[in-house]
Amino acid sequence: MDGSRVVFQGKIPAKNIQDKLKEYIDAFVICSECNRPDTHLVKQGRTTLIRCDACGAFRSIKSRKKKVVQQPSETLKEGSTYDLTIKDIGKKGDGIAYFDKYIVYVAGAIKGAMVKVKIEKISGTVAFGHIVEV
Repeated sequence: MDGSRVVFQGKIPAKNIQDKLKEYIDAFVICSECNRPDTHLVKQGRTTLIRCDACGAFRSIKSRKKKVVQQPSETLKEGSTYDLTIKDIGKKGDGIAYFDKYIVYVAGAIKGAMVKVKIEKISGTVAFGHIVEV
């Protein structure tokens, strides 16, 4: 935070910020009974409650569910070859192709080319490979 404003590093869509802010306000600020923002947090034993000054209602803070990271349905395997179409060129000049939910960077590829790529390394949903056949 910088004074009364927030500074983000990177490019974050405004919609994402609005969604997160709404989630926070719904969970920690707005009263679930009267829908007013006249609330404060109260610790009662091991439980944190939201107490409304306007209507007197109180409730426990809803536990936040962890988002389940969905694994790609088809998995790439290091050392395997795949037929891919180069859709774009990256900042460093590598071709960019997509396989299911993977982004595959291919050294020396040209945009629009259909190539057979051998996968060298996989990190999460990002893979790196080289051209075996054009």
